[in-house]
Amino acid sequence: MAKTKKYIKEQIKAWSQVSFKEKLKGKRIQGGPVERKEIASLKSIFKKIKKNIALPKMLILGVTPELRDLALKEGFQVVAVDINLDVILKVSRFLKIKNRKKEIIIKGNWLEIPFKENYFDLIVGHGSFNNLCPKDHEKLFKKLKEWLKSKGYLWLLNIVYPEICFPSYQEYSNLYQKKKITQKDFHAYNRFVAFRDKAYNPQTKELSGKKVFQNAKEFYKKGILKKKIFKVIQRRMVLINHTILEESLWLKILRKYFKLLSIKQPHSNKYTSSFYKVFLCQKR
Repeated sequence: MAKTKKYIKEQIKAWSQVSFKEKLKGKRIQGGPVERKEIASLKSIFKKIKKNIALPKMLILGVTPELRDLALKEGFQVVAVDINLDVILKVSRFLKIKNRKKEIIIKGNWLEIPFKENYFDLIVGHGSFNNLCPKDHEKLFKKLKEWLKSKGYLWLLNIVYPEICFPSYQEYSNLYQKKKITQKDFHAYNRFVAFRDKAYNPQTKELSGKKVFQNAKEFYKKGILKKKIFKVIQRRMVLINHTILEESLWLKILRKYFKLLSIKQPHSNKYTSSFYKVFLCQKR
């Protein structure tokens, strides 16, 4: 458990130091604002829950401002948990709803919080499992199932590796230069896919942000990347590690504890949508 706690703390600490440094300058970088399309599917779940429950309860894994504001706006009681106090304090400046009487923020480890069983109507996480060691995925799924009420919902945006072939770096770079793909999609490709063979450890399922950037830098030095494109990568790159499972393995673990209702692909780009996915589940 000590190793797990250290792993999560180091990951989120690195995220806060890198992402927030850029975000506080007003830049939209990965790890920043949640896209509207990514959380659009939540609204239909809100309606279903509110039909039968006057004051529903929602747990957020992390302190994502957009999720917290949306839940309060929809009339939910909100509990948000994050292990890093620095992150908790810094995100407060991005909150838009002033009346937060129905919200509780807890500094703690998701794997150690002793919530009551059958307490929450909805649990959400935006990239939360990508900050956990693979061996802890099952532990957290088990806890989430215990915390959810009967027929409660679980909504997760998670990065997974699908079994598809992606374009070569040169092909994708050309698509970006011709404005066939957005800067956000190009950044997602660079961050999670382009250097997977050099920066991803298939045993630990860990993608090294540092190695991703180092390889992009080598491409730039060799003339494979143009200066303009490299500057985009340099400006948006987040040098932290992510745990990314193959989609088949992720679904195998998830289905042990939950009934999978749907898989949404919130991004219009077919390649980005193949690894950025929203999983909607229900307690069995």
